Amino acid sequence: MLGFIRRNIRKPWALALLVAMVFGVLQIPKGPGNVSPDMTQYLNQTYDLLGDTPAEARDRTIKIYCANWGRPHLFEVSATGPYDATSATEYAEKCVERLRSQNDLAPGTVYGPALAKSGLIESPRYEAIFLSRPGVAWFYAPAVALLPDRFALGLTAFLLVALAGFLVFLMLRALRVATPIALAGQVLFYLLPITSWSIDPRGEAPVILLTTAILLGTIYVITDRVRAGVALIVAAYALGFVVKGSQFMLLGAAMAATATLALLFARRAGRPLRPLLLILGLSVAAAAVNFFGAKLMGWPGGTESMQDLLTNHYANPDVPDPVAQWLERNRYYWVWWLVEQLRAPLVLASWLIGAWGLLWARSSAAFAVFAVALGGFLNQAGHPNPTQSDRLIITAWMLVIIGVPVLLNHYVERRRRPAEPVDGPATGEPVDAADPCQAATVTIPRQRSAGEPAPATTR
Repeated sequence: MLGFIRRNIRKPWALALLVAMVFGVLQIPKGPGNVSPDMTQYLNQTYDLLGDTPAEARDRTIKIYCANWGRPHLFEVSATGPYDATSATEYAEKCVERLRSQNDLAPGTVYGPALAKSGLIESPRYEAIFLSRPGVAWFYAPAVALLPDRFALGLTAFLLVALAGFLVFLMLRALRVATPIALAGQVLFYLLPITSWSIDPRGEAPVILLTTAILLGTIYVITDRVRAGVALIVAAYALGFVVKGSQFMLLGAAMAATATLALLFARRAGRPLRPLLLILGLSVAAAAVNFFGAKLMGWPGGTESMQDLLTNHYANPDVPDPVAQWLERNRYYWVWWLVEQLRAPLVLASWLIGAWGLLWARSSAAFAVFAVALGGFLNQAGHPNPTQSDRLIITAWMLVIIGVPVLLNHYVERRRRPAEPVDGPATGEPVDAADPCQAATVTIPRQRSAGEPAPATTR
C-alpha cells in the first residue's frame, strides 16, 4: 500500500484526490450538516425506499430533522458563550412532539404535512413536487442503509460534492490547463457558494454532481473524446430527469441555445461543426425528454410551480393568471437583484471576469460554461424568491470556477512565449513569433552584391 502511494502521490489525479481529502477534513467540525425542510421530503422517500411504511418513514425523519437542534454538529460551539446542551436537547424533544401532533392533519398526502419550523404545509400538491424527484433518495439510500442516519446523510453529501470538484479538475485538464492551475480551480470550486449550498444534505448535492458531469462530457466531446463524453452526458441527463427534471430541462435548453450560437461562429471561422452538432442534438433531446417525460409521468409542471410560489405553498387560493403574475414577480425580482449586486459587486464582478476570461482565451468550452450559468439564471427565474436567490442560481459560479483558471493559464502561456522580433519578409519590420500566422512566414535572406564580403561567422 505504501509503495502504491509513493509511486502515485505526484500524479495529477492523486493530487486532485488529496485536495478533496483535505476539503473533507475541513468539513469535520461542522459535520454531519443540517437537514433542511426540503431534505425531509427526500428523506421520507429514502426510508420508504428502504422498506419502511410511510408512517415509519415520517417518524424517523422527524427525529433526524429535530436533531438539528439537539446536537447538529460533531463539535458544538457558541458565539456568545458555552454551548447549552440541555436546552438544545429540550428544544429537540419539543420539536418531535410538535411535529408528531401534526401527523393526521394532511390526509391527502403520503407522508403527512411538510416538516417546517413554522406554518403548516398540508397540501398534497406541495408534496407532489418532491415526489417527482425520486432520484434524490436513490443517491442517499445506500449510505442510510449501512450507517447511522445523520452521519450517512452528511457523508453522502460530502462525497457527491467532493466528486464534483474532482470532475472540475478533469475538465480543466481536458482543456489543457496546467496541473497546478487545474488544482487551483478545484480548490476554487470547494471555496465558493456552489459548495457551501451543496455540502449540507439536500437535493443540491446530486444536482451539482450531475451538472458537472454534463459539462465534463461536453468538454470531452469537443476535445475528441467523443464516446466518453456522450456516455457521461446521456447518463447524467437520465439521472437528472429523476433528480430534478425541470432544472435539467432548462439546462438542456440553455445548452442547445449556446451550442447554436457556437455553430454559427464556428461555421464562419471554418472550424469543425460535428462536435457542436452532436452537443446540440443531445441537448435538444434532453430538454424534450425531460419535458414530455414529466407530462407522461403526471408530474407537476411549470404552472404548478408558479402556483406554489404565488400562493405561499398553496396556503392561499390559486391565482387566476399565474403566468402574468409570475412575469410581474420576475420583473420586480431582477431589478432588486441587480441593485443588490451593484451595491456589493463582488459576485457580479467575479462572474464577469470568468466570462471575459473564457472569451479572451478563446476557450472551446466557453459556450458550454455559459450554458450552465444560463441554466442557473433560468432556474432562478422559475422561482424568483429573494430568500432563495443564492441557492437557485449557484450553477452560475461555474463561470468563475472554469473561467478564472482558463484565463490564468492563457496568461501564463503568453508570458512563456515572449514576442521575438524577426526580420519581415518584405519590409524588414519585426513580426511577433508568438503569432502562428506570422511566425510561419519564411524570411528570404538578402542577396549580397558582387565583391561584398561575406558576414563574419563564429565557429
